[in-house]
Amino acid sequence: MATNVLDINPLEHLTGDIAKSQFNYESILRGLVNWNNSKDDIITIRLATTSEPWFRDINLHTRYYYSKSAGATFSEKALNPNRFAYNSRYQMVAGVDEEVVLRINARNLGGVNTWTLYEDVALYNQVNEIPDPDYVDYYRIDTQTEFTMNLVKNTYIRYSNGGDVKLCKVIQDVSAGDAIVSGTNIKDAVIPLETNNGVVPQNLENEQFLSYGNVVYVKSANSERDPAKSITKRASGYEPYCDIYPTPPANTDDYDPPVADYGKFVYYRGEFFVYISEMPTTLAPFDEATVERDGSSTVTIRKYNTDYWKSVLLLPTTYNVNGSGTLRFTVPTDINGFVLLNGSTVASDENTEIGVTGSLKLNGGKTKEHSGVDIFYTSNYTEWPSNTPKWVEGTAYTTEPNKNAYSLQTYSAVMVFNHADPSVKQRNIINYDGPDLDQGLCIMLPCEVEVEENGSPVIKKPSDGMTFEFILNIWPNHAYDGREYNDLIINKSQVYVYSIKNWDDYKTDGMGVSTVTPVAKFSMARLTNFYVHDENVGVPDRPVVYKATFIYSETEDRWKTYDYYQFPDHILLSPFGFVDPMSKEAYEVQSAGFPLFQNPFANYDLSPIHVSDTYRNQLQEDPRDQ
Repeated sequence: MATNVLDINPLEHLTGDIAKSQFNYESILRGLVNWNNSKDDIITIRLATTSEPWFRDINLHTRYYYSKSAGATFSEKALNPNRFAYNSRYQMVAGVDEEVVLRINARNLGGVNTWTLYEDVALYNQVNEIPDPDYVDYYRIDTQTEFTMNLVKNTYIRYSNGGDVKLCKVIQDVSAGDAIVSGTNIKDAVIPLETNNGVVPQNLENEQFLSYGNVVYVKSANSERDPAKSITKRASGYEPYCDIYPTPPANTDDYDPPVADYGKFVYYRGEFFVYISEMPTTLAPFDEATVERDGSSTVTIRKYNTDYWKSVLLLPTTYNVNGSGTLRFTVPTDINGFVLLNGSTVASDENTEIGVTGSLKLNGGKTKEHSGVDIFYTSNYTEWPSNTPKWVEGTAYTTEPNKNAYSLQTYSAVMVFNHADPSVKQRNIINYDGPDLDQGLCIMLPCEVEVEENGSPVIKKPSDGMTFEFILNIWPNHAYDGREYNDLIINKSQVYVYSIKNWDDYKTDGMGVSTVTPVAKFSMARLTNFYVHDENVGVPDRPVVYKATFIYSETEDRWKTYDYYQFPDHILLSPFGFVDPMSKEAYEVQSAGFPLFQNPFANYDLSPIHVSDTYRNQLQEDPRDQ
């Protein structure tokens, strides 16, 4: 029987297995950390094996990949042009003037080059409906004289006046029980344009919806208005919004009703409707009939075809979805969510997949100035305050030259100083002990932080003039660069400080010009007092220390550099003590650097190092002549 070469030295065999197991254990743990924090789609875990090629690579999709791929789908497959994906709308409640953040994940646009985003407006029913005693689902519509709820300005209601229901806008805050007065606290949402030439008169130029002919027009966002142009021209400042659904005539014998299909949006007798059924129909949004009461009087009763149509108001935004990204805007009215319109000339295909996740930003007041001191003996954090390490011993990190200040390096450690966290201190002493490379540590100062108050998420901002103060001890670890000794290249090791809009947005979308602003950069450059005469001086292998203060500006809504300076780090002493170069006894000597202060992570009282007078100018003549 052949002898296994590994059995010749069992101890070596055993220790080799233990070493591989330890390597794999550390590799898996490191991979899990990278899986959680990486902004790449895939990470690789390398395992050691006992057979060629002696390792195995396992590729895993990261948490970031699944996060950006998640979210509710609010697109539709095979959706016809100029149709709304209403049944796939993204439901999200927000109030007037509240700030909304939508994260769009356009995994496949389905061959459609223009998806337009609309708000699904909340409609409050102020309709006096009286059920008919003889006909199921039929109602007599009467006048609603009082508000049944509290409403704020710029919200929308369905309002019944006589036998009609129309869409109205609330133009001042009202309370339940207040009388409904048209022109005082409400106004019609859609105004008929009663001109022969279609030119919008000056008194109507600020109205959002105007009806003309068989079309309702909506006021264009950010467009110049030509007062002489007809509303049928885009230069008028208006654009087509939807068709007006024809009213069936009294005699329907020769009436050919239009066919409606899924997603069609129309205006019909005072209200907007969207078609929600997958089956086309010729049914109007509602049916009316005249019936006799008490043998002589007649009343009009109405039945809404709710299986096919839904009364809605879809308010256009200024955004088109043609790729992934984050949208931030303030909603002008109460909304129930968001809807996409296929704004192209072709139907979307079966591969269409557009997802969305949204969040609401409520102002939670200002955070107060922090106090206290915190000391960090290491900067080895993937994302402080999480204590997950970023740098691993035995790894030689390198800089990616194609990345700029708006992109983190793969080795960049991150520390997030959350102004809304009471455990975060105002003054912080930080020891940078990472790679001797650019952007080794990135300090993030967010302007907005989401916290929970009374069970609801709110956005906190710093108080105006709030400050963070840092003492940065920069003394990199050359082992992370694959070197045995420091190369002491000035300006190589650098710490960055960023003002960042919102940390959650950064985590989702990464760094960019719109999300972060670099406000400071600190390097290994030395500020030295050179008391030498006519000699070359080397760069000392000692830490460089900065003190920096950053202040929040409410006006600019960002953190700014308030003050910073570098501590003078050393003087040069000869083997015979300090020699004043201005004295007549000055001469050439070899000198060594001694710090002017104690290392804050050895004895952080920052006390200076004093030179005793007993060593001052001990030599009265050149020792070479003695």
